[in-house]
Amino acid sequence: MKRMFKSVLLGALASACLSVHAQERDKPDMLLVFPETLVGDNVEIGIASTSTFQLDWGDGVRRDYDYGGYLSNTLMDDTLRVYGSNIRMLHADKRSLTSVVINNEPDMDVIKVPNNNLADLDVSMCPSLSILDVANNGLRSLVLGSKMLLEVLSVGSNKLSAIDVSGCGSLDMLIAFDNELTSVGLGNNSKLTGIYVEKNKIGGLDLSGCEALKVLSAEDNELSSIDLSGNPALETLLVEHNRLSSLDVSASAGLKELNAANNELSSISLGTKLALESLRLNGNKLQALDVSDCGALKSLFAYDNELSSMVLGIKSAMSTLHVAGNRLRSVDLSGCGALTTLIADNNELTQVDLGGISGLEVLYVHNNNLGALDVSGCRALRKLNADNNELQALDLKGKPSLVLLSVRGNKLRSIDMSGCGSLEEVHADGNELATVEMGIQPLLTWLTLDGNKLASLDVSYCGSLEELHAAGNELESIDLSNNNALVILSLNNNKLAQFPPIGASDLMQLGLSGNRLSSIDLAGYPYLYQLELASNELSVLDISQNSEIEWLAVENNRLADLDITGNAGLTGLSMQGNLMGKEQIDAVIHSLPDVTGVTIHEFNKAYARKLNISDMPGTSSADVASAVAKGWEVTADVADGIKATDVKRDEPDGVYNLGGVRVGNGYKGIVISRGKKVVW
Repeated sequence: MKRMFKSVLLGALASACLSVHAQERDKPDMLLVFPETLVGDNVEIGIASTSTFQLDWGDGVRRDYDYGGYLSNTLMDDTLRVYGSNIRMLHADKRSLTSVVINNEPDMDVIKVPNNNLADLDVSMCPSLSILDVANNGLRSLVLGSKMLLEVLSVGSNKLSAIDVSGCGSLDMLIAFDNELTSVGLGNNSKLTGIYVEKNKIGGLDLSGCEALKVLSAEDNELSSIDLSGNPALETLLVEHNRLSSLDVSASAGLKELNAANNELSSISLGTKLALESLRLNGNKLQALDVSDCGALKSLFAYDNELSSMVLGIKSAMSTLHVAGNRLRSVDLSGCGALTTLIADNNELTQVDLGGISGLEVLYVHNNNLGALDVSGCRALRKLNADNNELQALDLKGKPSLVLLSVRGNKLRSIDMSGCGSLEEVHADGNELATVEMGIQPLLTWLTLDGNKLASLDVSYCGSLEELHAAGNELESIDLSNNNALVILSLNNNKLAQFPPIGASDLMQLGLSGNRLSSIDLAGYPYLYQLELASNELSVLDISQNSEIEWLAVENNRLADLDITGNAGLTGLSMQGNLMGKEQIDAVIHSLPDVTGVTIHEFNKAYARKLNISDMPGTSSADVASAVAKGWEVTADVADGIKATDVKRDEPDGVYNLGGVRVGNGYKGIVISRGKKVVW
């Protein structure tokens, strides 16, 4: 009886063991989960193995595969089951995976599953893993083994708040940018050469165990300090947009690139940096900077600091120097003969010596205190901006490559551009120019000369000119017969008595206010949309051929009526100070388009939906309500009383009685001069 019981018990135990082994064999070594929307679709996965393995595509059938590759089949269930503990590689980029479960893959060497929808991943069962790429998922949790052979870890563009790679002693590169990291555990990673953790929330980094580190990219974090004393191999340091108040890189003698822009640096210790080629320190609080021991420097960006002192030393390789927005009164460029770009605007410079810098192409020194500027040796100069200085003269001879010249707001009395045949833009407004020698400028498209003392201007050899601004000068005439490409023309506040028709059929903006025009022909400009003719002597104006006009300024003329029936696009009208009675004003109002739907924006806010009918005989009784009903903001002021003004009897401008008839000096009574009622 005992023997029988023992036999039954042993049989039961054997059966149980066989059942356990069978269950273990039935358990998948890896699960790949897809969204249910892909069930029934063809799915492709990259799997490699050292021998045969099996895949169940969701129909309960295990299919044998030898060594693997990119495998595809119809997905019958949301889960692809992998059987075989000999898998070496998994590739599944952009496959919409929602989960990867690894139960047992001790030989796994490479996992690349970027651009999926994984919320968590545990690779602790892959001790041989050397490359893991799980970038651009929704990853919030990542479990690594305590002792892994991982060499490359890429988890960029996820939602990880912390990561610890202290158990990955073979790690060479950590890529974890654009997460929500507040802490990074590095441990003693003596083989780590690259750390990329930009765009996180990291407040501190312990790099003491990373003596082989060559690249640290930690821009856009919350670092308030960083200790680099244990990183002698560092070659690239990128810590832009942090909270660093000081920085010491003196221990990293081989540093080639340093970007510490947009911090709060008030001091920096560079040490001897014979290899440093690129240095960016812009947007800090530095008051002094010495780079004399950085002999290989090619580019220095130190703009928007508080620099009052800067020592460059010999910089035979430097091509770019950007120190705008500081307090520099001088800059010694004697050792910078290879400069091609110098940007030093918005300082306190009183002089700049450019001798020996023949290859200079870009020179921006606007908003300084320069009384003189010698660019005679800069034959390669392409762009020059010296706005808002104290320049009284500028020699531009021998500048065949110059494309941009901007010298606004100086004291120049003359300028000769005849030796600059490649010019595309010239801005010289706000000077004291009495003469301008343009020369032959076939490429010039934009010329600005507002606010000078020009009595004449020859642009006949500027056939490509599209914008000409010469307002506020003393021009009595101008020949534009060869400027058929003009789109914008501003000649306001000159002494023009005539404006002959020109061939610029694409003209869109025309400014002739403040001149002496008694008539004008506008028939040749069908695309005109801004027209300024205020303060002239116009008694008649025909804009019937200018149906595109949006803004019309004709105030202070001698207009007795105005026909706008063909101007359905009108959105702003200024016509005050003319001779119109109630009937004529009402006719204009009744022809106005409805502007209630007109959007006011940056480019039209000065005039959009505004109507001014002030100071005319019919102003007080005009039908303002009809204009308001169409969405117009109406100004209809009437001068209080009639009184004498500064207008004299012997002034050359025309004077009219209340009936609109021109009168002479012998007339007595109330007259209208430049749109105003005065007593003679």
